Amino acid sequence: MAHLHNCGLRYLVRTDPAADVPRELDRLRVTRAQAVRALGAKRKAVLRVVPSAIAAGRRIVGEPHDAASFLIYYLAHDSHHRGQILLQARLLGHPVRRDTMIGLWQWSARAKE
Repeated sequence: MAHLHNCGLRYLVRTDPAADVPRELDRLRVTRAQAVRALGAKRKAVLRVVPSAIAAGRRIVGEPHDAASFLIYYLAHDSHHRGQILLQARLLGHPVRRDTMIGLWQWSARAKE
């Protein structure tokens, strides 16, 4: 989860270097509570930064894509790791409940939480 959060921060800073974004998480020492708080703060930063870049038609610094294409890449990266996390949990003997797996994709419900 720290990797997802930290990568997302790098994407946000590239979108808007002056953006007020949360701090990176320590990949070796992050707690569940810290990850939950940080991911919530990153979500708010995404909602602040990305729409303005899309509306302005800006490219992301260091990226060959416009802001909308970059957002798609960002979501694909997040989804890739989400799948890895679920697979790793299963392989380690921690089955993920069906309602939890389905809930991972109900973004509008997560946004209300």
